[in-house]
Amino acid sequence: MKTVPTHGNRKRLVSRTLVHKIAACISIFMLTGCIGQGTNPAPEQVSSVADIVAQLEGLPIDEFFEESFRYLQLRDPDTLIYNGLADEYGVEGYDQFTTLSDSYIRETQQLESGILGLLRGYDRSSLSSEQKLSYDIYEWYLDDLVRGHEFMYCGYPINSMGLWDTQYWLVYSLFDSLPMNSLQDARTYVTRLSQIDTWMEQLLEQLTLREQAGVIPPKFLVQRSISLVDICIQEREDGAFDAEATYLYTSFREKLEKINITDEQEYALLYTALAEIEQVFIPAFIELRDYLIYLESIASDAPGVGTLPGGEAYYTYILRYWTGTDYSPDQIHELGLVEVTRVQEEMRAVAVEMGYPEDVSMAELDQLFSTDTDYLHGEALKTEYERLIAEADEAMEDYFDLRPKAKVIVTYDPEAPPAYYQEPPRDGSGPGQMVANLANSAQFIFYNPTVLVHHETIPGHHVQIALASELDLPTSFRRDIIYNFYRQQVPFEAYTEGWALYAEGLASEMGLYRNDSLGNLGRLRLRLHRTARLVVDTGIHAKGWTVSQAIDYLEEATGSQYSQSRLAQIIAIPGQACGYNIGMLKILELRQRAMDQLGDKFDIKEFHNMILGHGPMPMQILEQVANDWIEANK
Repeated sequence: MKTVPTHGNRKRLVSRTLVHKIAACISIFMLTGCIGQGTNPAPEQVSSVADIVAQLEGLPIDEFFEESFRYLQLRDPDTLIYNGLADEYGVEGYDQFTTLSDSYIRETQQLESGILGLLRGYDRSSLSSEQKLSYDIYEWYLDDLVRGHEFMYCGYPINSMGLWDTQYWLVYSLFDSLPMNSLQDARTYVTRLSQIDTWMEQLLEQLTLREQAGVIPPKFLVQRSISLVDICIQEREDGAFDAEATYLYTSFREKLEKINITDEQEYALLYTALAEIEQVFIPAFIELRDYLIYLESIASDAPGVGTLPGGEAYYTYILRYWTGTDYSPDQIHELGLVEVTRVQEEMRAVAVEMGYPEDVSMAELDQLFSTDTDYLHGEALKTEYERLIAEADEAMEDYFDLRPKAKVIVTYDPEAPPAYYQEPPRDGSGPGQMVANLANSAQFIFYNPTVLVHHETIPGHHVQIALASELDLPTSFRRDIIYNFYRQQVPFEAYTEGWALYAEGLASEMGLYRNDSLGNLGRLRLRLHRTARLVVDTGIHAKGWTVSQAIDYLEEATGSQYSQSRLAQIIAIPGQACGYNIGMLKILELRQRAMDQLGDKFDIKEFHNMILGHGPMPMQILEQVANDWIEANK
């Protein structure tokens, strides 16, 4: 057994203060797109933005797509590392963090504006049909980036939500995506640890600028963030910090056990890592905590961004980002109200078939589902997931021509939410994965195995994402956008998550709930909760709702109990909850339009080919593609 070094639990004497920063400080919550354009220059990027734009000018359109997108991606190596694209884009080493300095972010914005200007200089009418589609998708994407420049100090650069509210979200996103297969990889990890103080200084700069702009998050979100920082630094009751208990140290130690190094090398790496955690990481996060404690003292209880300076315009912009449409907050709010009523009626219809009275309440249906559901866990739950996947795969034949070659399997992660989807390796060497928490599923009271399988695998995320990775898409931009998930930046989320919600309903059409009325009720129950988020998100951020008003609406609409903590994601990440339903509703709208105009010529397989066959895109562009397809098939 290998000896693990220990420095003991010594209290740090270094006490970095934020006194000089507090006079200017600001808001706090997750690394979103507002600071997501940070940078580390690759060797070929040492020239100025003007030089880069000059190099791109006049290129043939296909080469322009490739080169300009490559320059943009290289501005943010952390995202490339997280998405497994670092080697493909030639990132030089993984030891440097993406720079978050204000000057560099502004340079990136200049590059985005310059590339958009060059793109608009091409004669679109002279392009092939595939080039036109690439042009339209890229133009929408770049235009959205440039629109966001106005709001660079809006949003919350750090929040308590992270990835599914994981308590170690910040350090996880910065370190766990690093490769760990060799001695050099381990040394890179330690080097990265040694530079967390520089990264923190830049983060605090961003927070300071936001406070100066008047952007301060709600008090309870700040309090949640303080709690998560405390978990990260592992402070004991006596004031000492247990560096050996930090996630960064324990996870690093576990990873070292799996690579081929000597005991002496492992000891040296652990000893050095522990020193960096004690001397760099913990003091840096103490600074962050000190700042958050200050923020807590000046934060208000108002939950919506609409109350912040420029918040109304920012919310309209961020809704466009998440939904891929130009729907206004009022339009989404009213659409949500209508959809909540429709889903409630559909739930009552299913309940009547099960023998319940027509006037059954949402609270009664909520209790029915919770009481009558047989919650599975462990191997029994895994077996049920696998059975449902096989059943859905068999039912695909009548609804899909395009199907991914990659298979999908169920894997276990005790830290996961109920489940999430992991796409197959880029080289096609393995399957997609439904990564599931197989603990007692009663803790995930708004889910059931059936709806999770259809959302995450077949006909949901696996069908769309694995297929997109296998398509012969013409540009790096359209290929790599599939993997572009980091800091809760998910370009075209309305397409990806909208498809997954559409797939949940499609599963019912495919007969997969034929003998499972309770499961179908559970599907609609989850749909109701997600639909109600349209109303609550717009209510909080555009209509000035308080947390109490939002809770009252949710409890009346769904029949379930809600608390302030369950609203944290909606408050911390404005607009994100709207992308799912708007995407699904747009796909259903396009399908109905095609059925109405094509009549007997409508083919569900061909419709799905059209939706899935071009890779992810904004819903506005998908609507253009669908309209062209309908006209061509009349």
